[in-house]
Amino acid sequence: MARAKKPESKFSELMASRRSTSPPSNSLPDEKVKPIAKSTSEEYIKANFYLPKDLYKQLKALSVELEQDMGDLTAQALQEWMAKRSRV
Repeated sequence: MARAKKPESKFSELMASRRSTSPPSNSLPDEKVKPIAKSTSEEYIKANFYLPKDLYKQLKALSVELEQDMGDLTAQALQEWMAKRSRV
């Protein structure tokens, strides 16, 4: 008996589209400097907090789309919000 194929999630579709647009595997990678991990940097502190599920999913999708860390996007949004708030 054949199994019914499970419908793909939007995240799976997004990841599949990113894979299809990536450079061929035989290309040489650019020489990159490995950044210092945030967990060992004295300039960062770990913060744990709760987000609504919908907001988390939006942040995760944006993180994949922009190829940026979720923490970096969150920090950027908070910095912009605080700067705007201080001008009021």
